[in-house]
Amino acid sequence: MILKKIAFGDASEAYVENKLNRGFNIIFSDDNNKGKTIVMQSALYAIGNEPIFPSSFPFEEYYHYVDIELDSGIELEACRRGTSFIIKIQNSLSILDGVAELKRFLNRNGLTFPVIIKDNVQKIVDPVLLYQLFFVGQDGKNTATIFHDGYYKKDDFWNLIFSYSGIESEIIDTVDKDAIKLQIDLLNEEKKTIKTKHKILKGSKGTALNLVSQQRYNETFENKVKKISSLQGRIVELTKARNRATSRRLVNERTLNEIRSLNRTETSGSLYCVDCGSDHIAYRSGDKSYTFDITDVEMRKNILESIQDKISAYKEEEENCNNQVNELQKQLQVLLKEEDLSLETVLMYKDEIVDASAADNRLVEINNEITSLKASLTVNSKKSEEDAAKRATLKKQIVEQMNRFYKQIDPNGSVVFYDLFSKRKNTYSGCEETEFYLAKLYAIATVLNHKYPIMMDFFRDGELSTEKEDIVLKLFGELNNQKIFTATLKKEEVGKYKKDKTINGIDYSVNNDSHILSEKNVGQFRKLLEPLMVKI
Repeated sequence: MILKKIAFGDASEAYVENKLNRGFNIIFSDDNNKGKTIVMQSALYAIGNEPIFPSSFPFEEYYHYVDIELDSGIELEACRRGTSFIIKIQNSLSILDGVAELKRFLNRNGLTFPVIIKDNVQKIVDPVLLYQLFFVGQDGKNTATIFHDGYYKKDDFWNLIFSYSGIESEIIDTVDKDAIKLQIDLLNEEKKTIKTKHKILKGSKGTALNLVSQQRYNETFENKVKKISSLQGRIVELTKARNRATSRRLVNERTLNEIRSLNRTETSGSLYCVDCGSDHIAYRSGDKSYTFDITDVEMRKNILESIQDKISAYKEEEENCNNQVNELQKQLQVLLKEEDLSLETVLMYKDEIVDASAADNRLVEINNEITSLKASLTVNSKKSEEDAAKRATLKKQIVEQMNRFYKQIDPNGSVVFYDLFSKRKNTYSGCEETEFYLAKLYAIATVLNHKYPIMMDFFRDGELSTEKEDIVLKLFGELNNQKIFTATLKKEEVGKYKKDKTINGIDYSVNNDSHILSEKNVGQFRKLLEPLMVKI
C-alpha cells in the first residue's frame, strides 16, 4: 500500500500534498504548527480512522482526500466528509455511509481487515485498530495501552496481530468443551441404564441426575446458568447485528427501487420537483455531506452499482450472523437438553420400554457417538493448544525484535521490553517513549512482513539524538515499505534531509503558522475531486 496524494479543504481554501514517493519520506519544518500533523491525520481519516487533529483545526468542516496504490497495483481514491465516503476504484464509484460500510468495502477490494473475536462474537476490526499496526500519531500517546482506548483494548490489538498472521483469535470456548463433556456424561449414563435395566436407586451415582449432594447440584446448576447466559448474550448481540444489517439492506433496496423507477426516456412526460420546478433529481448521502444529480445517466449508473454493492454486503453480513446464531443455538440446545435427557434416563429404567434388540442397537449408537465426541474434544483441544503455542511464539518474536531494535539505537540503554505495551505504573516518556514506539513499529513491520506504509508523526520527539536518529533512519530505510515520518528541525538542521539521497525531504517551513490551508490550492483540489463526482 502506497500513499500517493493527500489533500483536504473546501471551496475557499485547501492543501494538496503530492510530493510523496514510494521510499522514505520525511516531512519537516523549522518550527511547530506548520501542518505536518494535519496532513498525517487527514490521510488516514479519509479512509476511516478516528483522528486526533489539533484542537484548533475544524476537520469535520472539510473534505479529506487520499490517493492510494493497493498491493495489487490498483489505484484507489477516497474522499471523506463527516461520516460519508466516496470511493473510486477501477472506474467504479461507490458511496458509503459510515465506517461499517467502508471497512467491508475496502476488505472486499484489496485492503484486508482481519476478523477477531470481540465480546465472544466474530467481528471485522475497525480502521481505528487496524491502522495502529503502522501508524503512531503525535498526540494521545500512552505506552500502556492503544490509541483511542475505549471499545477496543490492548488484547484486541494482539488478537488483530494473531488474525493477520493466520492464527485464530483466543476465545473463551469452555462452553463448547463443557457441552461436549456433558453429552459424553449423559450418553454414558444412558448406556449404564440400558445395561442394567434396573429401577433407579436413591443412592445410585450419576452425572446426569446429580444426586451426590444438594451442594453439588446447586453448583452444577449455577454453572449451567452462567453458560446459558453467556450463549444467550452472544446470540442477542449477533441478532442485533443481523437486524441492523437487515434494516440497512431494506433501506438501500427501497432507494434502489426508487432510483430505478426513474425513466428519462419517456416521451409522454418527465419528472420534476414540485417545490422548485427543477427537472433535476438528486441522491444524498446518509449524513447529507454529498449530493449527486441522478438525472445524469452515468452518475445514476454509478450510484445504482454502489447501492447494489452495499445491499450485497449487508446480505453477506446477515448470512454470517445467521450462521453464527445457528451454531450457538445448537450449543444452547445441548445445555438445555440436560433436564430432558435426565427424564429420558428415568423412563428407560422401565423394562417395558427397552427390549433386548433395541438396547443392543442403541448401545452401538451410543458407543459411536461417544467415540466421535471424544475425538472432536481431542482435536479441538489439540488445535487450541497449537494456536496457543503459535500465539506465544509470535509474541516472543515481536518482543525480541523490539529489544534488538532498541539495543541497536541505544546499546547502553537499560530498558527491556516485555510486551507491546508497558505496565500502567511504568509508562515511558521523553526519548524512551519515542524509542518504544519506533521499536514497536519496526518489530511489527519486520515480523508480520506487512505491506502498509510505516507512518510516525514527530519521530524525533523527546530529543532523539542525531546518532540515534541516523541508526533509526538506516534500519527503517532497509525495509521495503513506504515510510512517512515528520520532524521539527532546529534552525541549523534545516536542509539535512536534502543531503541524504535515500530520503525524500519535504519542507513545510514555508507554510503559514497554524494555517496550512490556502486559496491558491483550491483549483488543484477541485481537479482531484472531479473524478469522484464531488463538486465544491
